[in-house]
Amino acid sequence: MKYIFAASLALLLSLQTNDKHLGEWESDDGYDVGYLILDEEGYATLKADGQVMGGKSAIVGGVEAYMLYEIDYDSSPIEIDFIIHNLADDEEMGRLKGIMRFIDDNSLKLVLGFKGKRPESFEDPNVIIFTRK
Repeated sequence: MKYIFAASLALLLSLQTNDKHLGEWESDDGYDVGYLILDEEGYATLKADGQVMGGKSAIVGGVEAYMLYEIDYDSSPIEIDFIIHNLADDEEMGRLKGIMRFIDDNSLKLVLGFKGKRPESFEDPNVIIFTRK
């Protein structure tokens, strides 16, 4: 009975921590205010330099697309991927790999890699700090 209770408690705690990314996040780097929205359905929306990318429908390279995200809380640091799919056939068009770390319940650090590589540390000059809206 103790094992069932312990396993149930562990599962409940893991479910609680695995949704702390959900919501609207805002970043102000001094040049532009950026936004990140991660919803319960798995869609991701990014706004940077006045451009909105992703969500349920966006134009990417002249093609109607949508953007999903995947998070691996079991990795250290936490890995996050933003995946762009062609809306017409659901084929993956591209993937932006990143890492994230929660500073506290209402702020997080995010670093995105380019050229298909995942960043290795938060010492990257492209680190972005988001606060929950």
